[in-house]
Amino acid sequence: MRRSTWTTLSLLTTVCVVAAAAVRGAGRPSKPGPELQRLAFYIGDWAYTEDYERSVLFPEGGHNTGSWTAQWGPRSLSVVHTFATNGTADPYSGMEIMVWDSAGRVYRDHAIWFDTAGQWEFTGRFEGEALVYHGAFLYQGKQVDFRSETRPRPGGGFTLDEYARVNGGPEQKILRGTAVPQ
Repeated sequence: MRRSTWTTLSLLTTVCVVAAAAVRGAGRPSKPGPELQRLAFYIGDWAYTEDYERSVLFPEGGHNTGSWTAQWGPRSLSVVHTFATNGTADPYSGMEIMVWDSAGRVYRDHAIWFDTAGQWEFTGRFEGEALVYHGAFLYQGKQVDFRSETRPRPGGGFTLDEYARVNGGPEQKILRGTAVPQ
């Protein structure tokens, strides 16, 4: 009887140790796949500035400063961005999650910004060194066709150029954002 108890306890201990190791391993980041590895230039804590062009969306233009942080999401299957800016243009904060859609062979960006209801979704591809996203949404009652181009900067960080076509009008550059190491 004692031998059976010791065997059972030994087996249970082994199962618990193996299960605990599996749980600990599940939380460790895996290496991002090649498509997500291309987004590694976003990863970090950045000092962020943006210059707004005079446009239909931002008639006065403006300049904001703030911060931008990006890190690998769970199991390195996404990049999670958080940012906040303030200044003479529209202050804003938000979060974006970028993933690789292997079925569609595109990047998907899910954006949640403080000044809009719901979320905005963009679809992107690399064009040379630039990650180019496209999307459409309503903003302050206006239909916006949106395009962004993000490029890594030598020495770290990135530049972000955004363009918009409002209510079917001509495309206008609306801002340039620059993220540099803090």
